[in-house]
Amino acid sequence: MANDGENVNVEGRDSAPVPQYHLANISPPGKFNFAIPASWPQWKKRFERYMTVSGYNTRADTDKVDMLLYVMGEEAEEVIPQLNLERASYKDVMTKLEDHFIPQRNVIFERFKFNSRVQRPGESVDNFVTALHSLAEHCQYANLKDELIRDRIVVGLLDVKTSERMQLQKTLTLQEATQMARQAETQASQNLILRQEGKLHGVAALHNKGSNQFEKTRAKFSNQRGADNHASQEGNQSSQKKCSRCGQPDCTNKEKCPARNSICRKCSKKGHWGIACRSKGSVKAVMQMDDLTEEEVHESAGSCFYLGCMFTNSDKQWLVNIVIDSNLEKTFLVDTGADVICIPNKVLPKGYNSKIIECTESIGGPDSSNLKVIGKVKLELAYRNEIYFSYVYVIENLKLPILGRPGIVKLNILKVPELKQLQVCTVEDASTTLSKQVIEEKYAGIFKEIKLS
Repeated sequence: MANDGENVNVEGRDSAPVPQYHLANISPPGKFNFAIPASWPQWKKRFERYMTVSGYNTRADTDKVDMLLYVMGEEAEEVIPQLNLERASYKDVMTKLEDHFIPQRNVIFERFKFNSRVQRPGESVDNFVTALHSLAEHCQYANLKDELIRDRIVVGLLDVKTSERMQLQKTLTLQEATQMARQAETQASQNLILRQEGKLHGVAALHNKGSNQFEKTRAKFSNQRGADNHASQEGNQSSQKKCSRCGQPDCTNKEKCPARNSICRKCSKKGHWGIACRSKGSVKAVMQMDDLTEEEVHESAGSCFYLGCMFTNSDKQWLVNIVIDSNLEKTFLVDTGADVICIPNKVLPKGYNSKIIECTESIGGPDSSNLKVIGKVKLELAYRNEIYFSYVYVIENLKLPILGRPGIVKLNILKVPELKQLQVCTVEDASTTLSKQVIEEKYAGIFKEIKLS
């Protein structure tokens, strides 16, 4: 019977058994930061979860209040007497602390923050949706909460095409809108990777094609050089007619001649190469591949341009040092062909991230592909004694800051002369004053004939 008595509830209560936890293995949340009262809701959730997991929520109210004050920290000992909570229940203590730390919310302002929230540049869909749920928590939307969050997703999404697709669905739910936005974001990132890989394969293929064409051109001129040398050794016995522009025997069409736009190295005239030059005093020329200009090689290759033959001389680039907001100096590339001023996202310090605003403008690169615009920021640009306030577009993975035409003109880096209108029939001679008497004396014969008639 003694064994049977061990399982009897001594207090006579019919409550379910409470799971026992090892309190030493469960760490309470950190102390509450009284300097940030607005953090009370988050801290309260963590504390209540700790009370449940540790099993302390089943204790007496006095024990729960003691645990609350202990976890909150030393400052809680000063707050409780101010609120007259020495003998209050645990529920009353939590309610009073809620009223103390969180003042009465302005519902209109909370709804304003919710309705003005849009997805920010670089912000993921998950972070955007989470922010909307957090803002809607204090808007008192009741049963309309899910529908209004759905509307903000549709309206505030940066992906315009996905937003338009959502608007076409009459029975769109919050879950469906969130899923569509996530799928579009994933697909966009995957397409970006696919396009980058496609460009790399295209460049490799283009380079191989150009290299093969270049080798054909080299072999062609090498064969021609050998033929010319052999012909000179035989005393020019060959009677085959050569082109008067490029000197090649198989060139018969002047419109397609590779030398038609070239500059001769001997006489500096346009339209032929040195091997076919007829100027006096010219010495006999031996045509070699190393003597050909890049233009001649491209022309002879059938206008096949490829990346392997394109070079950039950095010494000839126009670079200027621009001071940003009076404390940050950066080197800009002066580009008269650019319509706007751009800057790489890695150039700006982190403090400017909060100043970047979203924009709907699209910017295309030299190859007509759209660049990834993060947003735009209003900056003060200074060069010598000139200052210019302008929006500067922040571009991802841009190699160098670019100063476009607006900045070039405003900062007085390049001067564009104004075209003066021609004045017709308004020539004036300031040194001569033509009076009526002078005119009559100078043209006396004409006036005499007029009077006689």
